Amino acid sequence: MISKINTYVIALLLLSFSFASEQRIAALGGNAGFWAEDDQNLYMFPATMHNFNLAQIDGNDENAKAAFLFGEGTKYGFFMDQSSDQMLNIAFGSGSWGLLLGLDSDATEAGDVKTSSSDISLGFGLNAGFGELGLSFLSSSSDDGSDSDHKPSSMDIGFNLRREQSIWQFSHMLVNFHYMSGEHGYYNEVEYEKMSSMNLNLDLYRHWALTESTDLLFSLGFGYMSQTIEDESENKTEMSGIMFPKYTFAVETNLLDWATIRAGLNQHHTLSNTTKVGDSESTSMGDTDFNLQFGIGADYGGFNLDLNLNPGFFIDPVSFITGFNDETIATQFSITYTW
Repeated sequence: MISKINTYVIALLLLSFSFASEQRIAALGGNAGFWAEDDQNLYMFPATMHNFNLAQIDGNDENAKAAFLFGEGTKYGFFMDQSSDQMLNIAFGSGSWGLLLGLDSDATEAGDVKTSSSDISLGFGLNAGFGELGLSFLSSSSDDGSDSDHKPSSMDIGFNLRREQSIWQFSHMLVNFHYMSGEHGYYNEVEYEKMSSMNLNLDLYRHWALTESTDLLFSLGFGYMSQTIEDESENKTEMSGIMFPKYTFAVETNLLDWATIRAGLNQHHTLSNTTKVGDSESTSMGDTDFNLQFGIGADYGGFNLDLNLNPGFFIDPVSFITGFNDETIATQFSITYTW
């Protein structure tokens, strides 16, 4: 339960900005903050946009995305997403700071019924003496045209910090905080009157250069979450939990000058999980989530192709190669040109 809620909150914040390649990061454990040189850092730490000039397309069989980021000194970016109808999604930065902005406004009118919705998303990043800082804000509201006062709305805020931090065998620290509140909406297909959630994650990590072409990552972290959901009858469901330890282990190596393979795994252990419904309270502990991903990359000139491999390929590669399988070898792709 804890990891699912963590994933939901983080994904909700990133959806407003995330348009570049996710394939490499997904295959390396899923947290871009551990890989400072990757363009996915743009969405956690917008000031890192100054490190990239790129044109990119990625997606799967259900959705496609595109990103265009360019400029020297002053940066400009434009993003598109098949699954989003945002009228504006841009990036702008100069010096040590970067800004992301997303806007959407929809309205329809049928007879006497008028419906509308609006969304605004902001991201701000700054490179400072104490480390790299990233802030995010998302606000959404809608009106179904009825006379009801129950107009769905939500607000999200996020905070990311990355800095050098020598502790034991680790060299860096990554801190993530997210808070969300909403009214008159749905969560996991269940209607709520009010909802709030909070997530805090702290990770220590380090990279080891095993060879000139092989990079190994190991991280150790702690996570805390709390969530309160209230229905129309003012019945409350309260959840809280602690994850410790959280491990991420990933390795990436160049087989050839143009070919890269990568693998990443996560293991999150639930130290405690408490759910309270009315006067009833239950606790649990000991659940462990495990996730393993594989990926490959190919480079030619300024072009880069990244693929996430279907884990089933390693169990029965013959059926994938010969076509006697309804599933695809690669679940996601990205093509990037950098200069």
